[in-house]
Amino acid sequence: METSQKVTEVGYIRSTPEPTRFPAPDRATIANVLVGITGTPALPAKIELAIDLHRRNGAAITGLSIIDVARLDPASPVPIGALSFAKQMRERRFRVSRSRAIDALETFSQGCRAANVPVDVRLIEDEPVEVITNQAHFADLIVLPVDGWFTYGLISHAETRLSEVLLRGAGPIITVGESYAPSNEVVVGLDGSLAAANAFKKYVQLGLWPNARLHLVHAVEEGWPEQETAVSEMMDGALAYAQRFERTAVAHVMSGAAKDAFQGVIRETGAKAAVLGSDRRRLFADKRLTTVTKKLTRDDGISVLIAG
Repeated sequence: METSQKVTEVGYIRSTPEPTRFPAPDRATIANVLVGITGTPALPAKIELAIDLHRRNGAAITGLSIIDVARLDPASPVPIGALSFAKQMRERRFRVSRSRAIDALETFSQGCRAANVPVDVRLIEDEPVEVITNQAHFADLIVLPVDGWFTYGLISHAETRLSEVLLRGAGPIITVGESYAPSNEVVVGLDGSLAAANAFKKYVQLGLWPNARLHLVHAVEEGWPEQETAVSEMMDGALAYAQRFERTAVAHVMSGAAKDAFQGVIRETGAKAAVLGSDRRRLFADKRLTTVTKKLTRDDGISVLIAG
C-alpha cells in the first residue's frame, strides 16, 4: 500500500493520500445500549449520548441505577445498646439512596423522551459488578459513570471494580465527562498489543462517531531503527482496516512516553474522543483504567471507549 511520510516536530506522521473506498453495509451496529445512572453532573451528557446513539443507530436505550447494598450496610460490629440507632441509620441510607436513584432515572427518562427516544429504566439493589455483568449480556455498548465512581465515591473500590467489568467479558465501555458532543477527531492508542488492536477494531465496527477522522498513535521510547519495520507494518495494517470501513485515518509514530504522545495528539487535534485497549490478563495492573481514563474523562472532557 502506498503511503506518504513527512517528519514533523512531534515525529513521523503517515497517512494515505488517496484512500481506496470499499462499500460498507448499511446496517445498525449498535442495537442495545446500557447506561449507568448515578445522578452526578455527567447525567446531562449521558442523555445527549443516548439520544445521539439512538438517532444514529436506532439503538434501544436502557438506564440502569444500582444501589450498592454492601456499601450502604457494611458488616461491622455494633454495640448492643446501639442496635436500634444503627438500624435507623441503615434504613435512612437506603431511603436516601433509593430516592436519589429514582430521581436520577426519572431525569434520564424525561430527557430521552423529550427527544422522542424510547427508554427503559431499571433500579437494582445488588453488587454493582454482578449487576452490570448480568444486565450487559446483550448490550453492544455500556456507558458507565466513571465520574460518579471515581469522584463522588458512590461505588466502593471504584478503580478495581471498573476493571472487573471488563474482566468479566462485559463491554466495550464508554465514559463521558460533564458534557458530550459527537467528536470530529478520535485518537486511538496502538501500543502493538492485541488488546489495543482489538479496541481499535471494535470501535470501527461499532460505527461510533462515523464522520470523525481517526488518529492512530504509537509511541517509541527507544530502539526506533529496530522497530521501524514492525511498527510500519502495524500502522499500514490499521490504516487499511479503517479504509475498509470508509474511515479517514492518519497514523502518528512519535518518540517519547505513550501517555505524552497520546495526550499530545489530543491537544494538537482538539479531539474530544479517545479509544483505549486493555489486556484482560493484566487488568488489575493496567493503570490506564485508573489514571489516563479518569484524567481524560473528568479533567479533559474526553469521551473514552475502553475495550478488552
